[in-house]
Amino acid sequence: MTALDPDVPLEGGFDPEARFARFPRSFTLKGLFFAERVAQLGPRWETEVPGLLSPPRLGRYLPFGDYPQVDYSRLTYAACTKLHPELSLREAARRVARADLATFARSTLGRVMLSMVGDLGDVLLAFPAMHRRVLHGGSVSAERLGPSRVRLQYREFYGWLDCYAVGTAEGIVLHQGHRPRITLDLQEPDRGSLDVCWE
Repeated sequence: MTALDPDVPLEGGFDPEARFARFPRSFTLKGLFFAERVAQLGPRWETEVPGLLSPPRLGRYLPFGDYPQVDYSRLTYAACTKLHPELSLREAARRVARADLATFARSTLGRVMLSMVGDLGDVLLAFPAMHRRVLHGGSVSAERLGPSRVRLQYREFYGWLDCYAVGTAEGIVLHQGHRPRITLDLQEPDRGSLDVCWE
C-alpha cells in the first residue's frame, strides 16, 4: 500500500501503447468528458484523430453519446503531454484527472446527482452510481470506513488506476473544499483500492 500526498508529485511514466492495448473495445465513456479533452488539445486535436478507434461524426462529441474508453485514454495522454510537459506522465495524468468531477458537475446529469447528496462522504459513496452513468465497462464500489474515510474498490479499471483514478478521487475531495489523503492498494494493474481520507 502506498500513501500519497497531494503536494508530492508522482514519479515515473508508463508505456501508453501498452496501456491502450489492454482496453476492451466494448468499454465506453460519455462524450461530455471527450469534449473537455478536445478543448484542451485545441489544434492538436486534428493530429490525434487518425489514431482513434471511433472518431466522432462531424468532429464533435455528443455529451451523452457513448465513445470508446481507449479513445479517451489516447486523448488524455495527448492532453497530459501538452498541458504538463514538465511533469512525469503519472503526475500529469493525476493533475488532468483532478478536473473530472468539475466536468461532470457542469452537466445536467451531474448537477442533478450532486444536488441529491450531502457531505463529502456522501459524494464519495455516490461515486459508483455516477461512474455507472458515464462509463460502461469496469466497476467501482464504495464503503465508508470512518467519519472522514471512504474506500473505493476498482475492478476491471483500465484507465490508469495508479495515477488517473488517484487524481479523480483527489479532485472530488478538493471540489468539496477539503484536503485529500489517499492510500493506494494496487493489487493488479486493473484492480485495486483507494482509501480516501480528508481534512
